[in-house]
Amino acid sequence: MDSPIDEKMNEKIDELNNKKESFSLGHYKNINIEVHFSWFFVVILLTYSLATAFFPLYFQNFTKAEYWIISVIAALLLFLSIFLHELSHSLTALKNKIPIDKITLFFFGGVSSMDDSNITPNKEFKIAVAGPLFSFILAVLFYGISIYFTNKYVYAISFYLTRLNLMIALFNLVPGYPLDGGRIFRAIVWKITKDMRKATKYAATAGKLFAWTLIFLGVFIIISTNNFSGLWYIVLGLFLVYLANASYQQVVLRDILSKVNIEEIITKEITPINYELSLRELAAKFTSSAQRCFLVNKNDRLVGFVQSEFLKRIPEYKWDVARAEEIAVNIDFIKIQLGTPLHRILGYMLFRNLEYILVVDKTKVLGIVEREKLMNIIKING
Repeated sequence: MDSPIDEKMNEKIDELNNKKESFSLGHYKNINIEVHFSWFFVVILLTYSLATAFFPLYFQNFTKAEYWIISVIAALLLFLSIFLHELSHSLTALKNKIPIDKITLFFFGGVSSMDDSNITPNKEFKIAVAGPLFSFILAVLFYGISIYFTNKYVYAISFYLTRLNLMIALFNLVPGYPLDGGRIFRAIVWKITKDMRKATKYAATAGKLFAWTLIFLGVFIIISTNNFSGLWYIVLGLFLVYLANASYQQVVLRDILSKVNIEEIITKEITPINYELSLRELAAKFTSSAQRCFLVNKNDRLVGFVQSEFLKRIPEYKWDVARAEEIAVNIDFIKIQLGTPLHRILGYMLFRNLEYILVVDKTKVLGIVEREKLMNIIKING
């Protein structure tokens, strides 16, 4: 059974991520709703495009102020539609007992962060199809509003949202990973072949073919019409190529590490050091010992962890007065519960730039895992 990463560790990751890339709007059913900072750029750009191009093209009887007002409303409602698209994925996942951490709205739409350690082809299919299905429902809803209401502003906004939600649904049904259609395709192939890695490879290849088609289309538009709107196709295509490659590599890494027993790679002998040890003395211990990491002991309690690379944090001329405790990582942020999947362990080590991580069984220290060993396993089996 998979155990979650230590709760304090998750909180630290979330705290750092939120500061760097996004902010939280709140929670719904314990799902954190976040907005990436790139979202604001897109809202401004979309609003400008609607006010100066789309609405003036289809509706000529509005004033400039009216164009801008309905454009702001339409842009915000579009991103609400995208949020609801992602929320439908998340709620379907929760219904199928797949934990959801957060939903993030960003540059090209939204993404749901889920723990898919117990995903199956059937669950993947249900989760993937929920998004496009809900976008179709929204398209029908806005079409109905455009017919029922006679107000010209409501009609203009509904007209736009009908088209866009329909486009979102159809675009996401393209059978290329990591789009929803690609996930549906992967679920079908996975169900037939019983091989998630192979299914992901096929779906990711289809995703890259679609992405390169978008890129070449964008180049063609720029060259043939001298219209730089083709840049959107190029940027979106490059983004999808990156996601397809990254998604497949993640599955490969997970597949390789899932076959490794942590007991085979754990190092059980770790020497503790006193927290008052000077960095000069610590450097000498690293030189004389085969170990490249030590646990820090304070009043008969393990409080920290140091590895040789941490010495670089303090100038060498201060090593005689600086203590081991000053460069140690808090023990709560470098311990992993026994049972945590190795791909998660490696991901956290890369995130924190740790060469080693402590493995514990509840409160009992079992040993350490070296990042180098995990990377060698991937290199050999990749």
